[in-house]
Amino acid sequence: MLKPFKLQKDEFERIKNAAISAYLRVKDNMLRPYEGVEHMLENLQPEYKLAILTDANSIQAHKRLEFCKLKKYFQIVGTFHDTNVYKPGIEPFKKVLEKLEVDAQDAMMIGDNPSRDIRGARLVGMKTCLAKYGHNYGDDGTVADYVAQTPHDVIRIARSIK
Repeated sequence: MLKPFKLQKDEFERIKNAAISAYLRVKDNMLRPYEGVEHMLENLQPEYKLAILTDANSIQAHKRLEFCKLKKYFQIVGTFHDTNVYKPGIEPFKKVLEKLEVDAQDAMMIGDNPSRDIRGARLVGMKTCLAKYGHNYGDDGTVADYVAQTPHDVIRIARSIK
């Protein structure tokens, strides 16, 4: 028996699994792209090759993109499982560039995490843009080439360096 609820192991497992399922349903239902992101992607997709690079596992990354109806905008979805290396390691960045068939100096990483997204992209020679409209991960001293306050700024920045 498991204490302090005095549940048999199989009953505990059933309750635990139901709780995990309920949590994941609620979490998924709260996923929303930042305001303006879909408009940004609609504008960039015809002009640029677009990819996602995330430390999430492959299943979670694809699931989130599908749920938010954003997967259609990206040619490549790079995940932790592609290299088994987390950002800012250079391997994930190199792998996405290879799949896109793009040289690092001709690519720009747009990310909201200076220490992982911006630092890693700079290490391989990519241009960088800090997305201030994303989650705020603080300032670790890593400086991006560009700063976007809104998704619309990303469109402007990308077109200015084309």
